[in-house]
Amino acid sequence: MKNFGESITSGDLRNSRNGVELIEAARSGNVAGVMRLLCEGAPIESRDEDEKTAFMWACTEGKVEVMKLLAKNGVDVNQTAKNGSTALIQASLWGHSRVVKLLLERGADVRAREGLLGATALIFACLAGHFEIAMDLLDNGAEVDAKDNDDRTALLEASFAGHREMVKMLLDRGAHVNTRNVHGTTPLIAASITGDPETVETLLEAGARVHETNTYGKTPLMEASLAGCRKTVELLLSRGADLEAKDKKGKTALMLAASSGHLDVVRVLLNYGTDVNHKDHQGNTAITEALNLGRTCVAELLTGYHRSNVNTCGTAA
Repeated sequence: MKNFGESITSGDLRNSRNGVELIEAARSGNVAGVMRLLCEGAPIESRDEDEKTAFMWACTEGKVEVMKLLAKNGVDVNQTAKNGSTALIQASLWGHSRVVKLLLERGADVRAREGLLGATALIFACLAGHFEIAMDLLDNGAEVDAKDNDDRTALLEASFAGHREMVKMLLDRGAHVNTRNVHGTTPLIAASITGDPETVETLLEAGARVHETNTYGKTPLMEASLAGCRKTVELLLSRGADLEAKDKKGKTALMLAASSGHLDVVRVLLNYGTDVNHKDHQGNTAITEALNLGRTCVAELLTGYHRSNVNTCGTAA
């Protein structure tokens, strides 16, 4: 790499002093500085070590006036950084709605994918909860069910993040409610993990299947129980979730809740009549799981419930 004091050839654009200064000026929103450097001949396509140009940095940081100035000077709005990200993807991720609108007006590729994850601008916007940007992207041709390299969609990401209004909007736009990623996770399973009952309710109303399992054999009820999301557990049970479904290790929702120490969820499951004596493939019960993991309060509750049932059965006999 040449020092700034050495002569610079046409092949050394990304290392030129003016190029570096242009990138920094754009990143900080220094319009006057950008204008001066362009007049001095700073190469507009200079790139930093991540191969991001001044234009990409202006869009990433939401510097609208700098972005407009650089766009007027003929930059390619679809240029990519080292990781394959575009200015539109960056602006969508960081929530710069004005920049997104301007990029779309200038022909930014709404279906472009970031190179590492394969995600689109829409997927990033929905993950981050930028509602207006997601709407603009869809209005300009974004694919609502586009998948990244792990088969995650915008709806899956919005469900994971608990962005309920985003979820509603995507469903209204035709998003597939039972889509799966490479781990078999559906939007309902994703929402059950994070435990927002309203998002779960929205997905159920749209036709999400309550008995679906991921690649580990876990249902939405199991994931909600494992995560300790009591209200979501109650909602799923009211919608017919299978209380005694078993994952690939033979564990039920009760066992998962007990092993995680979620006393309130354990109470709910017991009230619905779950089998406290069920054994997984290793021969463990919810009680032994709780004891082995030091979940003392849960173990005491389960033991008391077990004794009560035994006494009741004995009296009835």
